[in-house]
Amino acid sequence: MQNTDRLEVFQHLLISVSEGEKELLREQLALPRQGIWELDHAEGSRVHSWAGAPQPIRYMSDEATLWLMDIGPNLQVSNIVPRKRSQFDKGTYNALLQSFVEEVARPALRGTSATLELTEPYISIYDCLSKDAAEKLGQFSFAANKSTGASHPMDKARWLSFLIAAHNDVERELTTEFLERWLVEAWDWPETVASELALEYDFAGDLLQAYDKAKQK
Repeated sequence: MQNTDRLEVFQHLLISVSEGEKELLREQLALPRQGIWELDHAEGSRVHSWAGAPQPIRYMSDEATLWLMDIGPNLQVSNIVPRKRSQFDKGTYNALLQSFVEEVARPALRGTSATLELTEPYISIYDCLSKDAAEKLGQFSFAANKSTGASHPMDKARWLSFLIAAHNDVERELTTEFLERWLVEAWDWPETVASELALEYDFAGDLLQAYDKAKQK
């Protein structure tokens, strides 16, 4: 077992700003800054056209193109795409996002009450689940036959116990993708079995949610 404590993930940037300060923030985001990022001047007029219809602001560097979107009360980076290669690995993507935060986003917030949130580059299963749900997943994983998944009756009971606990976890942030990665990379599950369990987790979440709604009618 690899005993991985945390896995690398793509970071996300969220800027929360009041409606009254949005125009000021947009103007400050368009100011030239020192560093690798420049506003795409072909798209610059969009900075002042969001009031009618939200549009992205596009920034360019030698290596990448970055889009900053106006979504509801927030601004967020929707994507960073390569200009000279097919895709970025997580480390490169995060380094580019962090440079944008320090060179463009954080300076633009000065003089406003807007706040900036940058998610962590490494997370654990325990960051995505309640203590109860995480413990139940661990109990299943460490006791199960990893070649057969949840097919044994005792393994299935522990697996179902986790699925119910995860469903009842109101602050759950565990995605299907991260569950599969965690099982494989941190807890040494075979990829095919981990994929099947992740699909079961996804289906169970939808099923239990639909069941709860049906009971309320």
